[in-house]
Amino acid sequence: KENMVLDENKSQYNQQIDEYQKNLEFSLNETENIKSELIKLQEEKTTIENQFNETINTLKQDYEKLQNELNEREHKENMILDENKSQYNQQIDEYQKNLEFSLNETENIKSELIKLQEEKTTIENQFNETINTLKQ
Repeated sequence: KENMVLDENKSQYNQQIDEYQKNLEFSLNETENIKSELIKLQEEKTTIENQFNETINTLKQDYEKLQNELNEREHKENMILDENKSQYNQQIDEYQKNLEFSLNETENIKSELIKLQEEKTTIENQFNETINTLKQ
């Protein structure tokens, strides 16, 4: 009788052990699946972060390029303006010298000078408006 009880207990213990082992194997398998999924998600996160950083860098480079182009354009426009100012100043000097030579030429030169000054002001105003527009 004792042997039967022992055998029965042993059988129950073996069943419990088998059940625990199955549960352990299932848990280990689930843990491995979760680890694999976590690794996959981490890789996706890294890929997305890299793409994000590449996009940020591209945008920064584009911004710098556009800023450089704008600066270069402003520089060229300033050079042209300076050149125009210089040319106008030279013309004014020439007109003033010619004023001394003839009274008749004086009125013509004054009219031309006023016209050139108005053109200069118009160009400067247009240039300033262009600069203000570009700055906005």
